[in-house]
Amino acid sequence: MQGGLCGPPRRGQRWVTWCKQNNRSPAPATIPPRFAFRELAAETVVLLHYCDSCGYRPWAKQFSANLKPQLPKGTVIQELSTGNIGAFEVFLCIGQQQHNIWSKLLTGQPYSSEAIPAIVQVVAAELKDIS
Repeated sequence: MQGGLCGPPRRGQRWVTWCKQNNRSPAPATIPPRFAFRELAAETVVLLHYCDSCGYRPWAKQFSANLKPQLPKGTVIQELSTGNIGAFEVFLCIGQQQHNIWSKLLTGQPYSSEAIPAIVQVVAAELKDIS
């Protein structure tokens, strides 16, 4: 169909190509990636950056599970594996502002599963102070 609507883009088809075929304005900056929809819905996001090659994924899952009950309703925890070797960092994003709450690399403290409850308390207290 040239110039007519033919439904949403097919899997693998770029938005810009689909918009040109359907005489639509692409406005690529306004089309968020699929993973960002959950973040856009929430005002407050706790970002957890961890080094997957260091084996921090189970700690990140445990950290998220311990932190979730202490967060206000509507707060989202987003876990991201980064290429930063040895990283285990917690950021609090409120709107466009990003606050670094805790970082293993900056504090120099060793991270272990025993440290999770203490770090959860720090993050929860910081969240109350900031918001």
